[in-house]
Amino acid sequence: MQPEVEQLIDLALREDIGAGDVTAEYFVPAGVQSRAFMLVKDSGVIAGLDIAERIFAKIDPCIEARQLVKDGSVVSHGTRVMEITGSARALLTAERTALNFAQRLSGVATKTASFVSLTKETNAQ
Repeated sequence: MQPEVEQLIDLALREDIGAGDVTAEYFVPAGVQSRAFMLVKDSGVIAGLDIAERIFAKIDPCIEARQLVKDGSVVSHGTRVMEITGSARALLTAERTALNFAQRLSGVATKTASFVSLTKETNAQ
């Protein structure tokens, strides 16, 4: 991953969790393992899964994140786009930042696809 992206991820994690995720540490017992899915809430173009995967790995290298679709895929409500397994505390700690990136990048990809569609029958470049 590009150094600029790594730096942006580090900044986002620092902002979201600071010195630690007190909620996860308080409510989730140590050692609990879990499996989660990232689901799509609206139709569009998915983007940012590589970054989401990297965020989970930064929080805990033992987390296994598996992309179920490729970035750039058109998806609809309820589509599972990623499966994540590992420490429940780590999943909870990373999920907000991972979702923020995926939501923002998917929004940009979806809007871009709509503009491309609108200009498809024109000579616009």
